[in-house]
Amino acid sequence: MMMGYRRLLVLLRREGEPSGINRIHRLYREEGLSVRKRHARRKVVGTRVSIVLEAKPNARWSIDFVHIVDDATKQCLGAIP
Repeated sequence: MMMGYRRLLVLLRREGEPSGINRIHRLYREEGLSVRKRHARRKVVGTRVSIVLEAKPNARWSIDFVHIVDDATKQCLGAIP
């Protein structure tokens, strides 16, 4: 069973020991105790859709915009389509 400082606080309070979470956490750190952090599992987004390639050139066009903005004045200095 993993015994972190929060779990230790619960057990101490059940036994009637009056102590706060900050004190338990400080003592836990001073003793060099730690529990490995659990990492969240990655969520599966779903199936990937394959990219459909056109059979002939110039059948489909795409465009992307680049904006050049001055951070001081927030003016758009240029837009490149």
